[in-house]
Amino acid sequence: MEPGFQAIVDRMLEAGWTRGEIMRSLRRLIAADNMAQKENAKLAVCVHASDDARRSTVLILIAEILQ
Repeated sequence: MEPGFQAIVDRMLEAGWTRGEIMRSLRRLIAADNMAQKENAKLAVCVHASDDARRSTVLILIAEILQ
């Protein structure tokens, strides 16, 4: 296990979490991060498109998401 994840697991165990709870939570966290990375990649492709109208639309959508 990577040191960062090991540190998280150690703290969660100290706080009273079971190993099953920790693994389920970490799986969900990783899945959410993977989905976010995919969405960010999609946005990056659109933002880099040469079409100015599409770029403006994507920037507006990003602004709305960040609000």
